[in-house]
Amino acid sequence: SSVYPSISVVNAAAMVTGVSPERSGIDRWENRTLLVDTVFEAAKNDGISAAWIDWPRPPLPMRDWIVTVRDEGGDTDAAVVDRAISEYKNGTRMIYLHIVKADYVLHRMGPYSPESWKAIGEADALVGRVLENMEPGTLVIVVADHGGHDIPGGKGDHGSLLPEDMLVPVFVKLF
Repeated sequence: SSVYPSISVVNAAAMVTGVSPERSGIDRWENRTLLVDTVFEAAKNDGISAAWIDWPRPPLPMRDWIVTVRDEGGDTDAAVVDRAISEYKNGTRMIYLHIVKADYVLHRMGPYSPESWKAIGEADALVGRVLENMEPGTLVIVVADHGGHDIPGGKGDHGSLLPEDMLVPVFVKLF
């Protein structure tokens, strides 16, 4: 389940800190100051190479473990996946990968629109590309940072306590 409010910055902070929004310091879009360490600092302290791979505007404040990717060809999600695969092949062993197109389409077309289903299918294919490159012993966790609900005008939103916003899928696989 998501934390409240079910928005990217708050949920991303909860996922990488393991604490509530009140403790992490990130409890809304406007407040992006992390007050606690993340799994990335813990990994670094244990000698594990870790990276967050994201588009040019990640939901958390920039840190040395956040790598932003811009694809001038227009497919930033594919560029993010390519960078994540490259990081993995070069020894990075903990990667947080942020695929954003499905969220973008949800807002503009609604979560149950044909366009959203297509974007979800594209995200699934990108995750498949990542999985094809995993070596035995690799733990992969795939999770959405929030759900979404329809709003008038054929669009979508999230951030409420509606079940559609709060329930998120989590997939775990050990290769």
